[in-house]
Amino acid sequence: RKLVPELTKVLGLPALSLLCDMLGLAIEPSRHSETVRDHSHIWRPAVEEHPQNQIPSLKSSLTTAARDAAEQISVTKEGLLGVIGLLQNQHPDWQILSRIVLHLLRTRGDDLRDQVRQALLDRKLFEDIDCRHEYVLLLRHWFSRLDKQEREQILTWMEAPPDVDAFISAMKDFDQTFRNDHKVSEEDIASELRRWKFDRLSWLEDQLPESHRAEFDRLTEEFGHSKRKPSEFPSYTTTFVGPSSPLPVGQLASLNVPEIVEYLRDWTPS
Repeated sequence: RKLVPELTKVLGLPALSLLCDMLGLAIEPSRHSETVRDHSHIWRPAVEEHPQNQIPSLKSSLTTAARDAAEQISVTKEGLLGVIGLLQNQHPDWQILSRIVLHLLRTRGDDLRDQVRQALLDRKLFEDIDCRHEYVLLLRHWFSRLDKQEREQILTWMEAPPDVDAFISAMKDFDQTFRNDHKVSEEDIASELRRWKFDRLSWLEDQLPESHRAEFDRLTEEFGHSKRKPSEFPSYTTTFVGPSSPLPVGQLASLNVPEIVEYLRDWTPS
């Protein structure tokens, strides 16, 4: 943290490029050979400093260094544009660099309307689980400033997954793997599609237009009880400390895996 500011001050963009290369080298060994994902939402839930960044790792430390260097260079519009160009082109496969771009557009991009629009209207970023946190924060920051047609486009995306058949197939694969005594019903599918929509509409909970408010309120009645985490996080870590387990040891031991999953889904910490 002490060296990076001095290095960035002297070298500028080449310093950021070096940090991105180092981050890429740290990510590469953990990437599945058949996928182009860095799974950064797991090892770095938020690009900014956040209590959810609980897992110390070289990748996370290098993300902080790259973010700090990017912010240091981005004090001018010209510098910000240079940083965005570098991050978008140096390692385009790594979601963590796209996430830093989204972070910069939110925190420093008020004069970059075209770049913000391009990011928010990118369906791939909308769907990307790794980019979820930074995309949602940028969307909340800019939604009211988008044109009506642009807002309607994003709200349309929130209606259903882009490939419903693939969504249903993934549901069935999950049940076959983890709940092999349970067969996915049509009601299960309909319920999960409503939950998917509820999760997306939650991104804009306080900014939803009247045309979507009634439906969101109805979905909140159905699923709001199970809303454990801020909607901008795909997953969220909480802790519980108490004098006793919420379930007696004998009762917990008697449950099978699907029953434990079902219990945890509806459990509310006291």
